[in-house]
Order: sequence, then structure tokens, then C-alpha cells
Amino acid sequence: MQICPKDCMRMEEDAEGFLYPVIDEEKCIHCGLCERVCSVINRRERTYTEHVYAASSTDEALLKKSSSGGMFGALANYVLKQGGVVFGCSFDEKMELRHVNAQTMEECNAFHGSKYVQSNTRNTFQECKEYLQEGRYVLYVGTPCQIAGLKSYLRKEYDNLLAVELLCHGVPSPGLFRQYLKELEAEKGKKISNVAFRFQDQGWKTYRLKLDYTDGETEVMSGKESAYMAAFFNNLTLRPSCYNCRFRLDYSSGDILIGDFWGIGKYYTEFNEELGVSVLMTLNNKGEKVFAEIKNSMQYVESDLDKVIPANGCVKLSVFPNRNRKKIMEAYGKKEISPLMFKYAPNYGGRSLPYGIGVWGSYNARLVIQFLMSGTGIRRTFHYSNSSITSVMSPSKELEQVVTMENQYRKAALLADWNKSFKTDFEKQTEGTEYILIDLLEERFDLMICDDTILTESDALQDAGIVPKGRKTCQKEALESGIWKEKMQQFVTMLQSKFNTSHMILAEIYMNEKYLDGERMCEFAETAEIRNTNQVLHSLYVLFKECCPEVQVITVPKDLQYTDYEHRYGCYPYHLNYDAYFALADQVYGILTSEEVKEQ
Repeated sequence: MQICPKDCMRMEEDAEGFLYPVIDEEKCIHCGLCERVCSVINRRERTYTEHVYAASSTDEALLKKSSSGGMFGALANYVLKQGGVVFGCSFDEKMELRHVNAQTMEECNAFHGSKYVQSNTRNTFQECKEYLQEGRYVLYVGTPCQIAGLKSYLRKEYDNLLAVELLCHGVPSPGLFRQYLKELEAEKGKKISNVAFRFQDQGWKTYRLKLDYTDGETEVMSGKESAYMAAFFNNLTLRPSCYNCRFRLDYSSGDILIGDFWGIGKYYTEFNEELGVSVLMTLNNKGEKVFAEIKNSMQYVESDLDKVIPANGCVKLSVFPNRNRKKIMEAYGKKEISPLMFKYAPNYGGRSLPYGIGVWGSYNARLVIQFLMSGTGIRRTFHYSNSSITSVMSPSKELEQVVTMENQYRKAALLADWNKSFKTDFEKQTEGTEYILIDLLEERFDLMICDDTILTESDALQDAGIVPKGRKTCQKEALESGIWKEKMQQFVTMLQSKFNTSHMILAEIYMNEKYLDGERMCEFAETAEIRNTNQVLHSLYVLFKECCPEVQVITVPKDLQYTDYEHRYGCYPYHLNYDAYFALADQVYGILTSEEVKEQ
């Protein structure tokens, strides 16, 4: 919108309360400038290796008004001392969150603290460019997508711009937030003048929502007591693009990224956790130089991503959608929203199910359990993948060379298949596991007959530079030779030694022939190959059920048998769409609740 030379775009709220650009076709001259600066169309992969720090300001007053370690305040102070300008977001008199600029630390006070609603950048990209061209130093702080938008709009690098990304969970609907505040005001009979989403009267780790009213009174509620916060933490009200974010760390456009360093106590005991600790990542040489200038104002230690990601997965991956999101969005503007947010925030309401579930098979089965876990008490105990049953039930094989791979997950999967670790560590793997969810999508790979054993032929073998001696055989040949029947029976017998048959759940999932690209349903080019693979998969699912007739079976409904082009992991025939995951998770939940009733 801000790049348009004819001012023919405006931002309009959609039915969910989010702003989107709308073009006035009569004014549009079709110059294509908006597409050329679109940060989604022109997404750029970052090549610089980030430097990661745990940091906390030594200014206690700054810490108290910050959400975590005071990094924004340190950066703002650094820029302002050089006569610079700071862009951040704050609420206006109508409690609308918008980006504005500040030129003193006092004006920056409104920027402190996390704000869990999408801000309106308005014309601040244009304002930022004007200051930059005047030679002023500019700090612009926003979500990764906002920073990508700013950089695309500017169309050149400015040495006097410091772009800082916030570690973002996702942005809730401004319209829903507005409705939530109106409902609170109606209940209290007075106006709200400010909201603090992370009020720290009980320390950094405790989420407390503080409401200031125009009559001078305040109200503080916990994250669980606030319907809005409960909905946010359960991914119920986020913008659709947040579930498939295009600007996570590998595609960052900023110079520095800042956020909460959750889990800091596991690694570094020298920090006072109660006051808050930040993660600060320098994303290029400019960011590293700035950090060198400000580090004397803070306590810090160099860290690494492996310590950040376990409690801050949003650094790398999008959040999972909530299965009840449609119910909230359909009610927005029509019904009282607060009780519905409380009701639908957990993916599953009902009683807690303290079960451990293991997963054998593709990441699809893993995601089914991931969707199921929120608010249920269910936990995933293990996930074993990248191996064919035929391979795992064969003798293990000694590796004659050291495997070096950049992707450590795939390396571990390759070694597990080589060593048959699921079979050898079966009792240890399944400890604390009451149920197991199985799919056979990993059987899409061919097999390698190698001496006296069988290996799964996946691209991980090629990545590791290992080409085993022996011949390749397709799954269909293995099925016809009788190898499969023998190995399947061995596999099922092993599972039955641990699990009650009714606690074994078979997810009968197949490769998709179609994918949804926007509103168009398209066929994959390799449809014939997909159908051949699905014939083999069908035979294997039948074989599994013959070996274990009492197994519980779940399936993808026919109308959901397609891949979503906007899926967070891309568009491949073996991906499902989110509604398919929800449907499978619902079926698993039905089995678990039914079993619980039987046990009682």
C-alpha cells in the first residue's frame, strides 16, 4: 500500500478483523510496483550465520518496564544518543495498536512491553525512508513480516537503519481484540485506557494482564483468567498466515532479533530469572557491530540456537492452528466472544487424559498427536520414522565409515535404520507409553537388499554419501516375494508384547493425488506413480490388519484427501491438510475417551 505511486490502495478489515490491501482498479495504472516490493513474492533466504546471546540489562528500572531482559530499551537508548529516531508500536486513544515514531526515551516508554495483537504500520515505512534520506539514524522494531515489508519497501540497504525483529508467536486479530475490550467495558461500565499484557508484579515468568481504566482504577488478571490471553496461547485467534509464516529465522530480513529466553535456568545460573532474560541474535555484520557497542550495558553470555529452540520453537517454525479457530471467527461480531474464547481455547475440552502415546511412521502421525496434545494431558513419548518395517525387523548392520551430515535429525534417522534401534531398544523406547499410533507412509521408499540385511532407501543415504553394496528392490517386489508377510508378523508380534491390541491405532493414510492451490484443486504431475504407491500401501495396511484384526483404524475422510499448498512444510503428495489432521486427531481422541470409559 505504501509504495503505490497513485495512492490507489487502502487497508480494509476482513470478516476476521484483519487488515488487507484493497486496490481501486479505476486509479490503478498496473505499474506492478506493489508486486515487485511484496516480501512474500520476493522472499529472500538469509545466508549469514546468526550469533546468539542470552542477555539482561544491568538497568533494573529498565528491566521492570520490559517484558524480559530490556533489550529494546538498550537499543533505543543507543540510537537516540546518536540523534536518531525510534519506530515502535503503542496504543492510541481508541486503544488501536499502531506504529509511531519517538525521539526521546520518555516517548519510547509506550513501546516497552509485549503487545499481543497485530499493529497497524500505517505510513511509517514512508516516514522511516524520509528520516533515512535526511541522514538520521533510525531504529525500526516490528514482527519479522513487518521488517521484511520495510526492507522490501526501501529497495536498498541503508547503513543508518537498524531493523530489529521481535521473536513472534503470531499476531491475533485487531478486530477480536477490539470486541474483547468492548465486552469488558460493558461489563465494568467504564472505559479502558491502557492494557499491559505482561504485567510483572509477580515476576517475569508469570503472565498477568493489567487493565487501566479512565477513572484511575486498575484490574489485574492471570493468563488463565483472561479469555483473550487463553485464546492467544492456544493459537485460536491468529492471522491465517501465522500458521505458515514465511519469515522465520532462515528468512529473516532484520539486523537483530530479540525475545524472551525461556528455559534460561537450564543452561545459565548466573542470571536473575525473576527480572527477565532476553535472547538476542545478531543476524548480520551490522547487528554484530551494534551489539558490540551496547554489550557493556548488560549482563550477557554467548549461547546457541540449540538452547533457545526447545522452549522457543517459533524461532524456526510456525505455530500449529487450533482446530476450533473457525468457530471463533464465525462468531466474531455476531456473538459475545469472551465466553467462546474460554470454551474453545483448548483444542479439546473434556477431561484430562494422562496417556503417553508413541508414534511409528511418518511426520503425519506425529502431527496428529501434536494437534491432540493441547489441553488434554496427552503426551508424545517417542516418534520413530524414516524406516521401513521390513528394514527394522532385519538384522542390524555395522557401519564401516563415519557419517557426516548437516541435518542431525536425518543423520539420527539413518543410523537408527542401519542399527535397527527400534527393535533393539523396543522396551526402552516404549517405556511410559500406553498407546501407539502407526502409519505406513514411510513404506513409500524402496528397499536395499544388502548382504544379510535390508535397508530403507531414502535420500538420507545419498546425503550421507553412503551407497551400500547390494540390489534395490521396490516394495511391490518385496510384497510379492513373501518378505513382507514374514516381517509384518514379526513387527506386530513385537508390538503385542507391549501393547493391548485395542491400544494400537492404525492411521490408514495414503499419498494424495490432488493439492489445493488457493481456491483451485490441482492434480500432482506424478499421479500414476502415486496410484502405484497407494496400491502397495493398501496391500500393507490390509496385511497389518490381517496380522492384528483388533487394531483400531482411523482414516482421512474422502473430502479431505488432498494436500494444502499453504502447508507449513511445503506441497508434497504425502502431506495432509490441517483439516485432515484435525479429523484424524478427533478419531484418536474418540478412541482414548472410549477406552477411558471402559477402564472406569
